[in-house]
Amino acid sequence: MRGGFERNARRLAARDARFAAALREAAGASAGRGECVDAARDRVVLRFDGVQLASAWDPEAEARCLVAPCLGAEPDLVVAIGFGSGHALEALRAESSAPVVVFEPDLGRMAFALAQRDLPWLDATTLHWVETPERLAACFRALYGAGLRVEVVPHPVAKRLDPDAVGAALAALATSKRTADISDRTRVWKSADFAAQTVDNLGALLRTPSIRRLAGIYEGVPAVIAAAGPSLDRQLDALGSLGERALVIAIGQSLPALRRAGIRPDFTHIVESQDVSHQLKDGGAAEDVDLIAIPSAHGSLFASPVASRFVATPSPNAVARWIAGCAGEDEWVFGAPTVAQSAVHVAAALGANPILLIGQDLAFTGGRVYAAGSAYRMVSYREVGDGRFVYTGEDEKARLLHQTPRGPESAGSQTVWVEGWDGDKVPTSPQYASFIDHYREVVAVHEDDGVRIVNCTEGGARIPGLEHARFAETLRAARGPVPSRDAVRERFAAYRPVSPDVVATALREVHGALGRLEAARRGLARRLPKLRGELRRRTRPEQQVAALQRLRSSERRLAGALDAIPWLDMVGQRAVHRSRLELHRSSALSPAEAALAEAEALLDTTTEAETHSRALWTRIADALDGLRDEVSTPGERVA
Repeated sequence: MRGGFERNARRLAARDARFAAALREAAGASAGRGECVDAARDRVVLRFDGVQLASAWDPEAEARCLVAPCLGAEPDLVVAIGFGSGHALEALRAESSAPVVVFEPDLGRMAFALAQRDLPWLDATTLHWVETPERLAACFRALYGAGLRVEVVPHPVAKRLDPDAVGAALAALATSKRTADISDRTRVWKSADFAAQTVDNLGALLRTPSIRRLAGIYEGVPAVIAAAGPSLDRQLDALGSLGERALVIAIGQSLPALRRAGIRPDFTHIVESQDVSHQLKDGGAAEDVDLIAIPSAHGSLFASPVASRFVATPSPNAVARWIAGCAGEDEWVFGAPTVAQSAVHVAAALGANPILLIGQDLAFTGGRVYAAGSAYRMVSYREVGDGRFVYTGEDEKARLLHQTPRGPESAGSQTVWVEGWDGDKVPTSPQYASFIDHYREVVAVHEDDGVRIVNCTEGGARIPGLEHARFAETLRAARGPVPSRDAVRERFAAYRPVSPDVVATALREVHGALGRLEAARRGLARRLPKLRGELRRRTRPEQQVAALQRLRSSERRLAGALDAIPWLDMVGQRAVHRSRLELHRSSALSPAEAALAEAEALLDTTTEAETHSRALWTRIADALDGLRDEVSTPGERVA
């Protein structure tokens, strides 16, 4: 019995040493909980905590019935919740080549099952093993891409013995999938648009200093990020009494609410690629605003007459990084799906610590969407039954954004219930729920630097991974004073624009790199048909290895040429995503066929991305032609 477990544990260790170690530890702690009972047809029934792990009469037929609905859906990715006796996984693997994530909530139970059966397939590369909902979510996110068909198979034993763990796993999967779907849609479908908008801002970017010019001013200073959620209303008095003891960064939507409360933030941060310049004028004058924008923000934000303007270049925007690199910049802020999360990254880049969040509800607190004095205070939330809600007041918001109003209410959406700041459940939208989950990444990128992020919203959703504390109590530890605005504006005024000629020189280098990429792509295109025929004719392993080595050599040349194009990954996201899905669905191919499929996907992806890269090169060249006669300085307030 023990020998059987060790054989199985070694197989698992070859696939996942960490999981195997956890399983070995659990095996000793679960002694006495399992038993083997003789049953019909000379079978042995496995029981654990008094519950049978499989049918006493025909466990194989039971397993086939369990997985049949899943297999009928032809999944690209399967999540099996509960190992049971292992028969269900055997049935899955026999009929499907899709990757399977196996979540076992009770490793002791799995260890008992492994001690009774010899399972030579445990080290299969299509199997992925996890034992906590958190690891399940992370593993799922690594394998999943928006558009893949996913099926979940909860084992009856797990549902009976571990209902809470099964519920937590399902919730973690739903959150992870929702976050991935929204993130993938933004990255894949909008990356090219962000690249184009960045190029359209080229002249303004050359005239606008980076926030790195503010290095040292706010080192170790506490920062308050004022988002526009409903709970901001209750924090304005405390924020107003703060004085100059912390750096205050408003997002564009919350700026009007702060102004109406007599609070003047140190900076206003805006990331939107649509025209939200009205936020700068709501409740005050744009000329009083110290603005931090990102390179892909709407051009009106770079044209508005503000007191000072800086740019924060997010690392995912490869076009912006290339432009900033022409100006000698080599440090970037982290990208984020929301303006409030982007403001956290900006505050950290400025050296602020800790970073306190207010108005970051990410939920419909009190049936509202925004703070009373915020830019979109007219928008509210209304339940319409059947677990769905609508936004009201959308027509007025659309007019502010220069969009065609579609009526006073939005189309209905599913209500998601999440843990609230005070522990109760609160309603939110699928998009807000994905933003809550994304805070895990926000925390992860700063924890090694010792940056504390504290949710002081006192309303809305509870955000996993963040500290939660009362705002007034946290403010008592805030030090001061914060450097005056004069220091910021002096650095802004001292900045001198980058010459378009510097960008033109770099652009010529990219043109040469595009030529080398085209040559490498054509080389792989010529070689692929020959290698495909060779691999079909020559079946001996040593012959196939030689052919595959030549294929890999061509791929490496192409990969090297790809690396020389600074923005190719950004403009080629759609092709990359499509290829990833197709390769994921080709997991049943032989090694040689899989290598050819990967090479063909690389070729197709490169061809499309190269086309988009050349179009972007032309767009930059045209923008430079329009800049050559322009003369402007950043200190001028010119619309």
